[in-house]
Amino acid sequence: MRDLQVRSRMFLHARKHPVLTFESTATIPTRDGWVVRGLLTAKGRTAPVELTVLSIGTDEQRLAIEAEGRVDRYARGDTLMKGMAARHLDLHLAVVAVPA
Repeated sequence: MRDLQVRSRMFLHARKHPVLTFESTATIPTRDGWVVRGLLTAKGRTAPVELTVLSIGTDEQRLAIEAEGRVDRYARGDTLMKGMAARHLDLHLAVVAVPA
């Protein structure tokens, strides 16, 4: 049920905006690993986001990265359902890249 609400017009409006994109603008080494800064576009709106890299793994065929971050949906202009949905949304990404 929750996934249907997240995809609905109240939140992501996935039917009209089926693609989310992230464009990296900086990769910063930290004492504990890496932080990736970039621009997240959802529902046609772009906002900055910072992702903390949790793990990186490689083999001959692929690169796997796990990262987490937080989005302030009010700062993005997504203010529907105030009081019913959290202002900050926690992201957890598991990305696998393979050669094209």
